[in-house]
Formats: sequence, structure tokens, C-alpha cells
Amino acid sequence: MPFALILAAAAVTPPAGPVTVTLKLLADLPVTTATIDAHGTKLTCKGPALSDVLARIGAPQGKALHGKALTKALVAHASDGYEVLFSLGELDATLGNEPAIVATECNGEKLTVKDGPYRLLLPGDKRPARSVRQLQTLELR
Repeated sequence: MPFALILAAAAVTPPAGPVTVTLKLLADLPVTTATIDAHGTKLTCKGPALSDVLARIGAPQGKALHGKALTKALVAHASDGYEVLFSLGELDATLGNEPAIVATECNGEKLTVKDGPYRLLLPGDKRPARSVRQLQTLELR
């Protein structure tokens, strides 16, 4: 099941329109490892950094993330209807530096139907409320 990246902001829309990211495309990105505590269970997960996924689709980052670009947000949508909103600034390494990964496996196993096929994780959060199981789409606004 691919997860789509819906680009609602005209300033960030690539020439080809919305971008669909498949597991194969994610596998081509560098793999990051993150450990989180998910409701008392320690998870060590692997997958690409969210910043690498955003760079692949042309989201403003680094020095390009200034002025009007700082009003942009990312909404992570789960297949069960759960949604979380992030400012691009908080996710950017030069500003908020909130690391996040799009996990494809945890504790050495592919994600189950309950959690996958993708799971957005924020290892710096004190509780996993902004982690998104069953990640389906990322919408740039």
C-alpha cells in the first residue's frame, strides 16, 4: 500500500503534481534508527528520516525555510482517521530539530497491520501522542 504525499500548497507543488511514495522509494532513502517508549514498550524502529522524505518531494528546508514558507504545515493522516499537525519549522534540522522517522519495521520485524505499513515516530516526544500508526498520507499545507 503506497502512502501518498498530498501537496496542497501551490508554492511547494512539484511539476508532476501529487507525489506517491512507495515502500520501494522509501527503501532508496538512507535508513535511520530510533528508539521510543510506546506506552511502556521499548521499540527500536528503522526507516527513512521524515526530513529525507520531505526533501524528496521538494518541501522547503534549511535556508529555504524562511518568510512565508514558515507558515507551511505538515498533516500526518492515519488510515483510522487519526491526524497530527506539525509546523515545518519544528521538523527542520536548522530550526526546531525535532527528529522524526517513517518507520517500516520495529524490533527487527516488518510492521503489523495494526501499526503499519508505515509508522511516523518522534523519538524526542515525552509521550507518543504525535506518533502515527497506520500512516497513510502526509499533506503539506
